[in-house]
Amino acid sequence: MKTTNLKIKKIVNETKNTITIKFKQSKNPIKYKSGQFITLIIPIKKKKIKRAYSFSSSPYTDKLPAITIKKIKNGIMSNYLNKEIKTGDIIKIIKPTGKFILKNNNKKNIVLIGGGSGITPLISILKSTLYTKKKKKIFLIYSNKNKNNIIFKKELSRIKLKNKKKFNIIYSLDNWKKKWKKTKNKFNIEIFKKIIQKIKNWEKKKKYYISKP
Repeated sequence: MKTTNLKIKKIVNETKNTITIKFKQSKNPIKYKSGQFITLIIPIKKKKIKRAYSFSSSPYTDKLPAITIKKIKNGIMSNYLNKEIKTGDIIKIIKPTGKFILKNNNKKNIVLIGGGSGITPLISILKSTLYTKKKKKIFLIYSNKNKNNIIFKKELSRIKLKNKKKFNIIYSLDNWKKKWKKTKNKFNIEIFKKIIQKIKNWEKKKKYYISKP
């Protein structure tokens, strides 16, 4: 189990209960692949707590490695990170690992399906795919409780604007309001079936990545 220390360079508030932590790279920078995660080791209330968090950054498009954490009820680590940490803090981590990755030899178009904080590894895969696989098309289905809970909403809008022909996105909200035109209904199995059918007709060769909160 290889460990190292990372210094927090920047903390970004993504939503009311979600932050992104950006780390400063050292002389020996950590190497990771989109879809992988690191495990944080932090002493909290005299106990050594370990939690794994996926990279939301892309090794191709982002200078600083970053993870995104959503605060959850009774979550010891997520609550601590959202309330207590600050720029300049040093965090001990177990180095990147994980097999939920974008493979370089993949020749298929990509479908990303995620809910809530499950978007974290997916946006990393999304950014890396658009950078490394110029001809690939990507379809993202992203479900949340309401539009205020959408993590990376502005960033996803920017990515969509730059890649109109290659990137399609469908938002689904549990608390849906007619005035928000980006989604058409509350997410349920029937809606999901219709979306999947649309994707089946979209392109012949596809690879699916599914990530839950």
